[in-house]
Parts: sequence; structure tokens; C-alpha cells
Amino acid sequence: MPVDRSRRRGTEIGSETGRRLVFGPATRDVVPCDGGRRTGMLLIEPRREVGAMAEKRNTSGSIPLARVGGIAVRMHWTFLVLVLVVVWATMGAGAAAVVTSLVWIVAIFASVLIHEYAHCVVARRRGAVVVDILLLPIGGLSRLEKVPERPDDELAIAVVGPLTSLGLAAVAMVGGLLVGAHMWPPTLFAGSWFARLAWLNILLGAFNLLPALPMDGGRVLRAALERREDRATATHQAGTIARVLATVMIVGGLFYDFWLVLIGIFVYLGATAEEQAAMMERDTSAGRGRPGPHPPPTSDRDRSRTPRPPASPRATHLSDR
Repeated sequence: MPVDRSRRRGTEIGSETGRRLVFGPATRDVVPCDGGRRTGMLLIEPRREVGAMAEKRNTSGSIPLARVGGIAVRMHWTFLVLVLVVVWATMGAGAAAVVTSLVWIVAIFASVLIHEYAHCVVARRRGAVVVDILLLPIGGLSRLEKVPERPDDELAIAVVGPLTSLGLAAVAMVGGLLVGAHMWPPTLFAGSWFARLAWLNILLGAFNLLPALPMDGGRVLRAALERREDRATATHQAGTIARVLATVMIVGGLFYDFWLVLIGIFVYLGATAEEQAAMMERDTSAGRGRPGPHPPPTSDRDRSRTPRPPASPRATHLSDR
């Protein structure tokens, strides 16, 4: 995928005969640019941090857990508060109840991790730069430095997460039926582990399909709206729907479950941030315009300084180490 042509010159990183190196769509991609100087230069897009720089900036307040397929998995420090709350709440029922509850938390966030990893795999294939996966007490978050703006790309990245969760639910359901487990009525805290995992992933898939930015369903909705509207207008419409749903979550959570209040606040703030970013991007694009033609050179010295148009880069993927 071609890199955005609007770049600024970065730090010199050595020399390579006959070409320059620029970072491409993936974290360790490089793009050979024809016609470059004989010294290798690192060209970085404006407002863009790449690789280790981006990862370092985004790791405050999080604990590294592992690296899966070249993607760092991190846990926010507030996750430890959730563990302490669970231990405190089940301590009176004995050590067995505490262990069972902790294993269930691991199972929940393993399902969340698989859901988020599916997002990251498709995002990288579509040209996004994946920084990491962050696990929070209210769920998971795939952090991307650059997201493809084509509606088809956003649709593919968003929908694969819920589909993966529903696929996990189907596997657990079939496994439960094969061993004779009772899969009905729906349960999350009792009964067969097959049934609990099946209904957990059904809940994850269905809940994430709610049309509320920045959740998966909200991104699917925006991608659909972009087929007839510009991105800023589609984001505004999707954000309005998201704020209405977030308000319903907050109010309902006050009477039913406090976690809905936290999720509703996250959705409300996330939708507002998505809308503001889209509006800023539209205003920036409108204000930037196209650069005017350079004045004709009047001397040989001026001719040597006249900038040449950049060559169209070709993306070359390098395997993550």
C-alpha cells in the first residue's frame, strides 16, 4: 500500500546505494523509493511515530504480558484492581471459590484477547500500524497508529472481531454437545465450562455489534454511512447514535449493573473523540489544499534547488522478528 506522500525529513540512518528508505504501512515495513540520494534517509510522516517510538509513548500505566505474532499484549494497571475485588468478594466462600473465579477471569480475557488479535491481524493486512493490545477491566483495546480510511477496510477490521467471538462460541457449543453438557439455559457463572464459554463469546460478539462508536458495531455503521456521505458526516451521524446508546447504558447501569455505567462513559467519550478527530481531519485537509507550482528557475543555481516531485513508493513487507 502506498505511503502518504506528505512527509518530513527525519534522522539519517546510514547509507544505501541508490535509494532511500521510508517506513511503510506496517511497523517494520520499508519502502524503496526510486530516484533517491545515495545516502539512506529515514522519512517519517507528519504526526506519525513508528515502531519502538510509538510503542514507548503508549506504554505508560501498562504492564507487558507477552508478544503474540509480533504484537505486544499489555495489561493496564487498573486490571489488578479488578483481580483484588474478585478475590475480596469470593474470599468468604473458600480458596476453591477464589481459584475458580480467577480462572474464569483468565478465560474471559483470553476470549477478549482472541477477539482483539483478530482485529490486529486484519488491520495489518489492510495497511494499519499495530502498536499493541491493551487489556482493561472493561475489555480490550487494539491500539493502531494509522487506520485505513477506506470504508471497506474499516468494515473488514471492525467486523472480524465479533465474527471471531461468535466462531469461538460455536466451537464451545459443539464441544459441549459432544460431551453431553447442558447448554441451556444461558449461564455465565455456573454449570458446564463449555456452556459458560459459549454464552460468554455470544455476549461478546453481540454486544460489540451495537452501533456505538468506538465499538465494532459503530465502526461498521460508519463504514456503511461512508458509502453515501463523507467521513466527517458519517462519523457525526454514527457518533450521535453512539451517544444516545451510551446514555441508555449509563442510566440502565445505575439500576442493573455498574459495569454498564463504565462502558457507557467509555462509549460516550470515545464517540465524542472520534467525531472531533474526524472534524479536525476534514478542516486540516480543507485548509492544506494543493501546493501551487514552483516559480520557474532563473539560474543554474536555482535549477539545482528546484524540488523534484516524489516518486510513487512501492510497499515491501518485512517479516516481524
